[in-house]
Amino acid sequence: MVLAWPSILRPQEVMPHLMPMSALGPVASKGLRQVVASDAGFWQMTLTGVPIRTADQVREWRWLVTAAQGGLEDIVVGVFDCRQAPRPIAHAGVEITGIPHSDGALFSDGSGYTQSLVRTWLHDNAALRATAITVDVEIAGPIRRGMFFSINDRLYMVTSIPAIIVGGGAFGVGQRVTFDFLPPLRVAAGYGTPVEFGKPKATMRLASPDTGQLSLRIGRFGDPDIDLVEAWDGF
Repeated sequence: MVLAWPSILRPQEVMPHLMPMSALGPVASKGLRQVVASDAGFWQMTLTGVPIRTADQVREWRWLVTAAQGGLEDIVVGVFDCRQAPRPIAHAGVEITGIPHSDGALFSDGSGYTQSLVRTWLHDNAALRATAITVDVEIAGPIRRGMFFSINDRLYMVTSIPAIIVGGGAFGVGQRVTFDFLPPLRVAAGYGTPVEFGKPKATMRLASPDTGQLSLRIGRFGDPDIDLVEAWDGF
């Protein structure tokens, strides 16, 4: 079973880190040592100080940690990095909310549809372990090195200065961009697969069975931390 991180739980700090799969050799007489790596690594993520202020938040946190079964079940979680996303409109978010039906009506709870303002797609098929892709832009701001993105809820980071193959119009419409990334692609993806820059997600699991413990002050408030590791067992 794959668990979805509850939307009402928003950490104060998030630290995604690509942990290298490297080993250090012994120190030579000159003080140097050899570094050997078997792969590009795997994601670790620490979510710190998640504000727990309501009864719903208490229940959702308890459910998440219990249902994760000490790391047995996967958790799909965002990286909460919208400020670094390629937003096409300065000082705006990565999505539009409250969009009504064609007749102008909203849902019964007063909400509407949501549409992303950052939409990109794979231009070609991408093979397992690929480290470069080309994307077609429907709408997005400039893609920059150091940005997170996800494909099929697997997290990656742009590691090269993107090259614009086809220039686009306003808000990047029609642009085609190619770039390198890490870690290598976890699962092969076909032409037209969404490349999520607006709200990238990672598939993780609990890093240890005892992480995520919740202590409540006067039975109501808490600020728990949780350590996650990528749900990936290697190629």
